[in-house]
Parts: sequence; structure tokens; C-alpha cells
Amino acid sequence: LAPQGGANFTDLRVTGLSGGGLTLRFTTPTEQPLNAQTDTFPFEVTAASLAAFSGSPATTTPAAVTGVQGQFVSNVVVRLLDEGGSVLSGLVAEDEANITVALVRNGADLPLCPIDNGQGCLIGTTVVPAVAGEATFGDLVVEGTAGSGFHLRFSHVFNGPETRSQDFIVFPGALALAQGAFDFTLNRFRVMNTPLGLYRLRLQNPETGAPSSGVSPDDNFVILAQLTRGGQDITYEGLRGTTSVVASYDNLTLSHGDFTDLEIVAAGGDMVLTFILNGTQGSSPNPLSTSTSAFNAAPYALRLLEQCYNGRAFNSSASLAYGAGLIDCTGAAAAGSLAGESRFGEYGYLTGYYFYEENAYIGPLLRSVRRKAKVPLIRVAAADLVSRTQTQLAASEGFVVKARLFIEGTDASDLLAGNTSAPVDAGVASFEGMSIVSGPACNASCNVTLRFELDGTLCSETWCANVSISVSPARTVPPHKLGIH
Repeated sequence: LAPQGGANFTDLRVTGLSGGGLTLRFTTPTEQPLNAQTDTFPFEVTAASLAAFSGSPATTTPAAVTGVQGQFVSNVVVRLLDEGGSVLSGLVAEDEANITVALVRNGADLPLCPIDNGQGCLIGTTVVPAVAGEATFGDLVVEGTAGSGFHLRFSHVFNGPETRSQDFIVFPGALALAQGAFDFTLNRFRVMNTPLGLYRLRLQNPETGAPSSGVSPDDNFVILAQLTRGGQDITYEGLRGTTSVVASYDNLTLSHGDFTDLEIVAAGGDMVLTFILNGTQGSSPNPLSTSTSAFNAAPYALRLLEQCYNGRAFNSSASLAYGAGLIDCTGAAAAGSLAGESRFGEYGYLTGYYFYEENAYIGPLLRSVRRKAKVPLIRVAAADLVSRTQTQLAASEGFVVKARLFIEGTDASDLLAGNTSAPVDAGVASFEGMSIVSGPACNASCNVTLRFELDGTLCSETWCANVSISVSPARTVPPHKLGIH
């Protein structure tokens, strides 16, 4: 009892709830009500603190991006606690114990959409009542931006206690190709060892296509270039150049990264060039990757594996930067070659096709018998810039080499018979059983050329291989001069 018949209550405490509509009622020990003006006192109880949120505040892993950029992976839940740390579970919606959320990046509040100052904005229900002590934010979306340094700040409307989330990263919703060749439906060929040109990539909203502003190198979003062949990753051995770029938003190009020096260094079919945000590999479907259509990487050049009778052949140790060129099988044989320095050396021909006179090799490349000249085996290799045979090419990939005949620069391919086209298998197309039938008269000085070209490409794209042939009247060798062979 307090002096003068009163009473003082000095240690009352309300726990487990907050809000309005509460009263204190005072009675006598026999529960007799006091004066009506003094026995009830309306009041409000405010929360002592806001609990740290639970749930994932934003897309903390790239694989969790599903649709819109900055879509939160799960609901964000904030709890109201009393001074003892217990959840105020007695709260109902009518108590209006509302929690407000704000999006902050690097210390600056971002506005609510549709207001956007170029740094992004927040979409969703930003004021939620703490029913049973919990406020659940289920539709928050960060729009128009991506990167690091974000957090959510929560405040109570009664007396302003605040809490915040840990910093998180907002991943963009999609990766798109802003510039660069991607559709090879009409022309499936890209030639190896030639620049692929500019590929410009953009991080963007998958629904609107709007670029994600605010992305800087500090966010460490890395875009990778990958090359696959038949679904297998061959980036290491098949793609040369800068294959990773740190994304940074460019206001002028509205893009985030340029690949400028990519070059395919392995021939093959069913190739696909893919750009992907690092860390999202394995996600399917993955909106943070974009690919070209399938294409064939054609060899840089064709070259003959055979050598001429006069010892001339492609220099396989030299670069083919200016084309595989011409093998000239005319002219005298080099000193010390199989042909020696005989008077017949002026007639060049491929190794393995010859006849004898007194145990000496003589004769032209082609010898007409019954108005048909058989062409000996010729092997044509698909090569890269430095003459390496592309042994990984299989016949199933569909690369075909065709033979054409030119007389004095005029196409006379109708004079070719037999095997005039051959698939490239293990990097080599073999021509066996080809022959040239009788054609227009040609004197000993006319220019006869066999050209081998990759089907579907021009000689200015994949360098063709040419063989220059000497023309000479057929020689009849008496049997007694053939020698032993």
C-alpha cells in the first residue's frame, strides 16, 4: 500500500505481445472495482526490437534465378521480439504492428518502382503487418539493376526499431547476345584460323530486355566463352583468344562485355559457341547463357600429302597464311632425288606412278591408255594455318573434298571420271580410281591443273590444293629396254 491509501506499481512488464487496444484494470484485494474514472487505463505496447530476417533475401546463387532479375529465392520473414528475445506471438493484424522494408545499395536507398533513377528500384509489397509476431515479404523483386552491395533495411512503424539483412548479390535475369553472328542455318561453315568478329553481350531483364544497370567490375560478374563439338567442351584445344570478360555496364552500347579476338583453331562439325555467366554452369534451363546455332568449322586449307616425282611437295613446316598454293609437278628433279638428273626429269609426276626404261624412272604424271589416263592415288589433307592435319575429322561429320580439272584455265571437269569426290576421314580425303578421259587437243606447253576444293566453301575461304601437270606424248618403250623391275 502506498501512503495516503494509494498504491504504486513500479515493476510491471508486458511480454509476448505489442500493439494497441490494451488496458490495465485495478481492483481491491476483494476484486471490488475502483472509481470508474481510475480503474482502467488504455495504452499501447511497442516492440522492443526487430529480429534479424530469415530466409534468403535475394538470389544468392546464380542457379536460383528463375525468371525476373533480382527475384528473391524465398520469402523474407522478419520477427518482432520483446526485450527478452521472445517473439510477440499475440499480435494480430488489427494491432497494425507494421514492418516496412527498404532496398539499400552501398549506403543509398533505392526508390520504389516505377520510379528509377538509373540505379534500379524495388517492386513488391513493402509494408506488411507482423501477425503473430512475424512479417512475411513474399513478392519483393529488385528491378533494373544487378550487382553486389545490396541489403534490406526493416523498420517498425511504432517506435522505429530497425534491423537489416546481410549484404547480398542481385544476379541479372538473363544473358543475351547484343551483337555478333549467331544464326548459321543458311551457311553452316565458319573457317578455322580466321577471326570470328565482335561478340557483344548484355545482362538484362528476360521479360523486358532492359539492360541491368549498375554492374561494375567490382561485382565480379564474369562472362565466359565456350566452344562445344557434338556437345563436348573443346574450349581449351579449340578456341583461342580472350575467353573470359568481367562484366561492366556501358551506357553507350547498353551492354556489359565484348569478345573481340575469338578464333577457332580446330576443325569439326556440330560446333556451338556459347556465352555463359560464370557460376551458372549446369543449370538447365539457364537464362544466363546464350548460344549460336550449330555450325561446321571448316579447315583452313587443303594440302596434298603426295609429293611430285621431281621431289616437290608442300612444305608442311611452313604457315599456310597465304593459301596452300600450287604444287608444280613440272620441271627437272632436284639433285639427289629418286628421279636423279636424267634427261626425263622434266616430266614430273606423283610418286608411285611411273614406268621403266633401262631401270630408270621415266614418264609423265598421266599416260593415256585407250583414250583414258589413270590418276594415281592422291591424298588431300584438311589442314590448319600451320599445315597440321586435322586428324579429329571423321567421315560422319560430312566434310567432302571434290576434284576439278582445268585446261588453260577453262573448267573441264566433265573429263574427269571415277572417284571425283571423297569424304574427309581422319583428316584426309583419298582419291583412288580417278581418271581423265580423252579431251580437246593440248600441246606440250598447255596448262593442265587438278584442283581439290572443300565442298560448300570457296577457295578464298578454305584454300584449295592445285596440282600442275605436264603434258607429253606417250612414249613407247621396246620390251628389251624395260630392264629388270
